[in-house]
Amino acid sequence: MNIKTGKRIVSLLAIFCSLQSATADEIDKSMEVLIVDDSSLMRTIDRNLLGEIGIKHVTEAGNAEFALESLKSRHYDFVLLSWRLNGTSGLNVLSAIRNDPDTRLLPVIVTFDTNENTPDNIATGTQAGVNNYLTKPFTANDLRAKLEHTFNLR
Repeated sequence: MNIKTGKRIVSLLAIFCSLQSATADEIDKSMEVLIVDDSSLMRTIDRNLLGEIGIKHVTEAGNAEFALESLKSRHYDFVLLSWRLNGTSGLNVLSAIRNDPDTRLLPVIVTFDTNENTPDNIATGTQAGVNNYLTKPFTANDLRAKLEHTFNLR
């Protein structure tokens, strides 16, 4: 390889790396997020993972009722919704979101406990309008990847 070819390769690598970092930076850090999970520990973990991505505008809902009230009173850019909630299910919350003309297009990412991530649950959720899934435990990079996919940023 001559020097000229080497410089071209370095230039192409620099362009590729800048495109890679631009993709990660495309997530809108001003997004408003609603976390719905009956576990305060999981809500804290989810909030911290969103913070690692740079998303700071987060509302937490510990039950379906508060989640649905919050959705009526405030605009959110997406919902991070636990599949299992005390007294109801994430599927019921999702159904309410999809049946409301004001929120029916709102992106919803469902979080599963490991044992809940089954083909039947994925099929049920997909039919109900889930945009994406994460299985607990997940990392900030996992969450970032799902957001990039959900918002077509890749």
